[in-house]
Amino acid sequence: MTMPGRPSRRSPAARLRRHRAGMIGTMLLTILAVLALTGPLLSPHGLDAVDWAAFERPPSASHIFGTDSAGRDLFVRLMLATGISLLLGLLASLVSVVIGILWGAIAGFAGGRVDAVMMRLVDILYAMPFMFLVILLMVVFGRSIWLIFIGVGAIEWLTLARIVRGQTMQLKAMPFVEAARACGASPARIVARHIVPNLLGVVAIYATLTVPQVILVESFLSFLGLGVQEPLTSLGVLAKDGVDALETAPWLLLFPGGWLALLLIALNLLGDGLRDALDPREAL
Repeated sequence: MTMPGRPSRRSPAARLRRHRAGMIGTMLLTILAVLALTGPLLSPHGLDAVDWAAFERPPSASHIFGTDSAGRDLFVRLMLATGISLLLGLLASLVSVVIGILWGAIAGFAGGRVDAVMMRLVDILYAMPFMFLVILLMVVFGRSIWLIFIGVGAIEWLTLARIVRGQTMQLKAMPFVEAARACGASPARIVARHIVPNLLGVVAIYATLTVPQVILVESFLSFLGLGVQEPLTSLGVLAKDGVDALETAPWLLLFPGGWLALLLIALNLLGDGLRDALDPREAL
C-alpha cells in the first residue's frame, strides 16, 4: 500500500513511458529503423539497379525520392544508408561505453596513484589528433566497415571516462557505498553493484550523443574516401554526393540531410527520456 503524499515506485520502463519527449523520440527512431529494414524490400528498385531513362530525375511516382547521377533510386539507397549509419553509430557507441565505464569507474574508485596514471593516459590520448588516428587505422588495416566503428569507438570513450570518473568520485563517498564497505563487500562488487547502476543515466545520455557524433565522423571519412565503400552507402556518402550535385539536383542533399536531422532529433529526445527514467531520484 502506498503511503499518502509519497509517490509510488515505478520501474525505469514505466517512467520512460510517461516521458512525452522520450516516447516521441522512441517512436520516431523505431519508425526510421523499421523503414531502414523494410524499405529496400518493399521497393521495386534494387540497390544498384540503374534506370537508364532517369538520371538525376526529381521525385516522381516511379522514384518517390528521385534518382541520383547514376540513375539509381534514392529511396532505396537512403533506407540502406540509414541502416548502415545506425549500425555504425550503435556499435561504435557500445565500444566507447564499455571502455569508458570500466576505465572511469576504476580510476575514480581507486583514486591516488592509480587514478593519476590512468587519467594521464587519457590526457595523452586527448592530445593526439583524433582524426589522424582513425585515418591511420584505415590505412594500415584496410577500409573495413567493421574497423570504422571499432576505431571510432575506441577513441570516443575518452570523454565518457572523465565523466564516469567524476561521478564515481562523488558516489563512493555516499552512505550506501560506505555501508557496503562495512559489510565487507570487495571493491569490484561495490563498483559493479553500487557504482555502475547509478551511472546509467549519464551513460545513456552520452551514448545517445555518441551515435550522431559517430555518424558525423563517418561522413568526414567518406568525404576523404575512407568511409563506407560502394556498393554499400551511408548517410555521409549520400550527403557528400548531394553537395556535389547541389546546383543540378538539390533533392540529393535535401532528403539525406532531412533524414539525418530526424535521426538526430529522435536520438536527442530518447536520450532526454532515458536520463529522467534512469535517474535514481525518480524512483523514490
